[in-house]
Amino acid sequence: MVSVEQMLGQSFLCGFGGEHLCADVQEYLSEGFCGGVILFPRNINAQHHPEALCRLLSEIRAVPSPHAPWLAIDQEGGRVTRLKAPFTTFPPAATLGLIGEPEDAFLWGKYLAQEASHVGFQLLFAPVMDVHTNPENPVIGDRALSHSAKDVAVLARAMCEGMLSEGVMPCGKHFPGHGDTVLDSHLALPYVSHPITRLKETEWVPFREAVDFGVPALMTAHVVFTALDTKPATLSEVIVGGMLRGEWGFDGIVCSDDLEMKGLDAYSIEERVVLGYLAGVDLFLLCHTPALLPRAHAALVEAYKDGVITRGRIERSYSRLMRAKQRFVVGKKHDDCFDVRGWLEREEERRSFAEVMWRRWEDRQI
Repeated sequence: MVSVEQMLGQSFLCGFGGEHLCADVQEYLSEGFCGGVILFPRNINAQHHPEALCRLLSEIRAVPSPHAPWLAIDQEGGRVTRLKAPFTTFPPAATLGLIGEPEDAFLWGKYLAQEASHVGFQLLFAPVMDVHTNPENPVIGDRALSHSAKDVAVLARAMCEGMLSEGVMPCGKHFPGHGDTVLDSHLALPYVSHPITRLKETEWVPFREAVDFGVPALMTAHVVFTALDTKPATLSEVIVGGMLRGEWGFDGIVCSDDLEMKGLDAYSIEERVVLGYLAGVDLFLLCHTPALLPRAHAALVEAYKDGVITRGRIERSYSRLMRAKQRFVVGKKHDDCFDVRGWLEREEERRSFAEVMWRRWEDRQI
């Protein structure tokens, strides 16, 4: 029988340093106190890529654990490309908005997922569903699909469908909208002061469409929406529990952006996870410091013992996470390093598509 401590442990996705799984994260996985890992370029040996990546992923999968782990990565295209050559590289996602063809967005998502899943990833933090309405935005920019809310909605849906066609879970971001901020939430806490009428007409359009078509996961933004709450969206029961879960009826996974970002510096790590969990977040990212995980996990356990978090809330979140793992993780095949480089380099269809996208991007101002 799974303990409450292990159920709460599934609510964490952990990053680590180096090209091998660190002992701390290995222990957390084996005890059931961590739901999976997220990888970054620091984990990928460029000289021996992709073989070293395959070995690392195999190392993680080999850890005895009550539940198979999530293997996650950011892979959007453009400047947020963690899997580099010989994986197919794509231009910024804004390329798709230049013409606005859903078929292209579907293939973009399909090919990203196809290559990532071949080596074992089951979760991609993409697509960006923010609307590019502010040219001064320092963190979104050409990561956004378009300046048109309707186009973002259509293209993001197609991109998600492409990923789903390869059995990979997409996670749209950054709910409820990071497109019109002048600060980067990695570095500070942004505020959006638009009235609700404007948010409904622009920022929320892609996310509402995503919920309606059944997107399996959404990532929250560390952004304050002054028309709704004084707390950042990640920690806001009004935004996550009230609007997303209640009004919109979303029953997929709500994932936080990295809890170590400076946008949440006003809160301790314990406050971040407890407030986030009470708001309705299911899965928390701790992308850089594994030593924070025991503190975060202990805070949730203590909140349960103190009656702040109910067992029913824990079971609902755990059930959502397990349904997703059953769909996207359990029994998935992957490449165990046998000729992965050759497989990547032989796929002319993907490379030809990427070349067309690069030409479109490079010709955009000609």
